Amino acid sequence: MMVPNQIIKYNEISEDYKAHLIMISNKYFDTRDNFYKMMSLLIPLKNHPCVNLNIAETDLLKTYHVLLYKKISEENNLFRDFTIQYLIQATFYEVCQLLLKHLEIKKKKLPHKEDIFKQFLKLVETHHYKERDISFYAEKLCLTPKYLSSIIRDVSGELAGNWIDNYVIIEAKALLISSNLTIQEICYKLNFSTPSSFTRFFKRITGMSPRKFRTLKVFPNLIE
Repeated sequence: MMVPNQIIKYNEISEDYKAHLIMISNKYFDTRDNFYKMMSLLIPLKNHPCVNLNIAETDLLKTYHVLLYKKISEENNLFRDFTIQYLIQATFYEVCQLLLKHLEIKKKKLPHKEDIFKQFLKLVETHHYKERDISFYAEKLCLTPKYLSSIIRDVSGELAGNWIDNYVIIEAKALLISSNLTIQEICYKLNFSTPSSFTRFFKRITGMSPRKFRTLKVFPNLIE
């Protein structure tokens, strides 16, 4: 597995070499909320892109590849994009599980910066309902905001604020879709001072108002 901006050099290619590729644009990840959380799984794997799979594991990934190719070719399928999105997620999780299984990364101590990033994500997951300031998370980790920001950027390639904002926006979308709370109630639940400040935040990230998003709640992940 190769992560964005990673370069891998090969030494030689055998005569019986065959490959199956699934290539995904960075922009695809940026427009899928669930992928923003999933990308954190890549951090401990970025230095271990290759493993030797057994026949059963190889056949399993080939099955995903064939199914994805088939669905991509179904241009008249009304639910094609929706199906492809979740097939890609399933493939991603399967690959991560195989890499973790073979490398036993879970049992190894993470490098210092990656460990801080992992702790940061856990804190954001717990406190994003109320806390959106990097200073709060830096204090919890006994770091300066500037140093924490640099670590998050070095490890993930994203700004710390982007991680926080995306957790908040995912929660906001979930509440707009699946709850009967008013926009004002959602605003205060997510610790915004006023409905207008919540609307500005939501529109800055999604390009639409919370009210408009709620009217388009059927398959919201397909909205570009």
